[in-house]
Amino acid sequence: MRRIGLGIVLILALISEGCSFGHGVHKPHLYRGDEKAAESFIKSMGYQVTGYRGQLSTYSLQKPLLRETWCAQTWSVQKQPPERYFGSEITTYGFIVDHHPLSEKYDLPTDMNIMMTGGKVVGGSSFPHSDQMNGAVYSLEGKTLEELTGLSYANWKNQWDHKYGDGAAK
Repeated sequence: MRRIGLGIVLILALISEGCSFGHGVHKPHLYRGDEKAAESFIKSMGYQVTGYRGQLSTYSLQKPLLRETWCAQTWSVQKQPPERYFGSEITTYGFIVDHHPLSEKYDLPTDMNIMMTGGKVVGGSSFPHSDQMNGAVYSLEGKTLEELTGLSYANWKNQWDHKYGDGAAK
């Protein structure tokens, strides 16, 4: 009888451990090529990768694309001007990170999107990891467009439209 009781306790302990195995533990993704370079870049910034969201997009950067809101917002927080990459194929990889300024500010993990071309990181963006994203993206360091440029959104938008809009010089 004692052996049966001990056996039941042992089985329950194993089942309990099996159900919680891996819970809360980052399971490493087997990164290849650009993914590995993107992950290394994030780690070099001092952030901890806790998840991988995959390859999010690939596009050829052309001037007309900069009139689309998503593209304008993404390129508005880059250190390099977009025209430097006109004609380049840009691939974006998504990661979830901790120890980021936005993680501290919003008490949430942070999504980081890393843009690459030709095997090199060319920029990216960040925002709080949430099902509902409101507002624009932040720079990789968690800075807003206003913080980076010193301009209000309206002033920045006027300059952007003048440079990249329909009436911009070709």
